[in-house]
Amino acid sequence: MTSFRPGILWRTVNSVAGFVCVLVGVGFFFAIKSMGWAILLSAPIVAFALVAVRAHVAGVAFTGDEVRVRGLLWSRTIPRRQIFDVDTSLRSPTISWTTRTGRIMLTPLTALSIGDAIFPESRFPRSAAFLAKLDSWASEESDDSSIATADAERRRRLITELEHQAREWVRGTAEVGVRADDDCSILSVEPKREGAASVWVRTDTSIIMQVDDSSCSFDLEYTPSDIRLLKEMIRAVIDGRVEEVRGGGRSAINISIDGGAVRTAMGPQGSVFAFLPLPGWRNWGRRTAFLPYRA
Repeated sequence: MTSFRPGILWRTVNSVAGFVCVLVGVGFFFAIKSMGWAILLSAPIVAFALVAVRAHVAGVAFTGDEVRVRGLLWSRTIPRRQIFDVDTSLRSPTISWTTRTGRIMLTPLTALSIGDAIFPESRFPRSAAFLAKLDSWASEESDDSSIATADAERRRRLITELEHQAREWVRGTAEVGVRADDDCSILSVEPKREGAASVWVRTDTSIIMQVDDSSCSFDLEYTPSDIRLLKEMIRAVIDGRVEEVRGGGRSAINISIDGGAVRTAMGPQGSVFAFLPLPGWRNWGRRTAFLPYRA
């Protein structure tokens, strides 16, 4: 069995936070004399209790013929023969599959999109490696020609081209490396200057780009326009034209490319409560402007 679970610290922190909210809610429940308010308060108490329990068991595991997905609200077992696509985007990984009646379903892999954000620098390679294995496992019995994938040779040429260009751009100010993981390749550009942002690019069924240790990722296709955009964003990060906003358990990466346009990616950051609506959080969140690689 191959499995993925968020780190023990992440599971413990979120479970404890959920139980604390439950205890506070129960205290208010018995202190309120109005039955109507007490009934309204019971809903969030149940929600926090569910989060406290489910955060500890969240994960994804697959065996020879099925995958077991445990999220924050429910669990689901999906036979491999019914899966027709695995979205390997780190921002919102999902499994697309059909029921026995032919209904198309979309199951989010919550544990991979929020897990390990307490130590985000280790999250990208670990999550990416597991998603690549899951995608490879699912495709062994899945051959849907409508799903556009880039062939291995095309991916290899692209990652080699990106590696050479990155080395020219950084000119010794960063460590540039490429490693293979099953059918995908991962390019890493890690600056030597403190305060500059690292870059990760993974070539799989789509192109995934992540900046520094945030949980945000840019999901691009193998089209000429998206590849040009990818190169512009990598160059912008190297030049220091990137900032991160964190607040309310979520984060956003803003990259200023040539021409003044800004590309933004958002994602959760270390808390199960990041999926709750929080209007205007990017206005008051903590901003970090990354430095260029060259002083």
